Amino acid sequence: MDTVSDLNALALIVTKIRDLEAKPTGNTTYTDITGGSLQVSDLTSLGLDTSNLTDSNYSGTVRQHRLTNVYDSIIGATGPTAVDSLVELQALINNTNTIIA
Repeated sequence: MDTVSDLNALALIVTKIRDLEAKPTGNTTYTDITGGSLQVSDLTSLGLDTSNLTDSNYSGTVRQHRLTNVYDSIIGATGPTAVDSLVELQALINNTNTIIA
């Protein structure tokens, strides 16, 4: 983070995560949040290992299912403190490795 632009980009990603977490459980409208839907590139830019979400050994459908699982896990979090660290977000991504179809 060495520019205002970098800081603004980080703030937008944090806002996307916060907006997802604030949705009622079961809400599957992932795009109606500030700045549009959370992207794999957003998670990568936070320094998270997103290889489970980008593994080319799996079809695009599987990769999208894994990302959707991350969205659902953020929405189903027990409050903002359940997704307020990189360790917690990484765990959500890591948990998608069992989705293979």
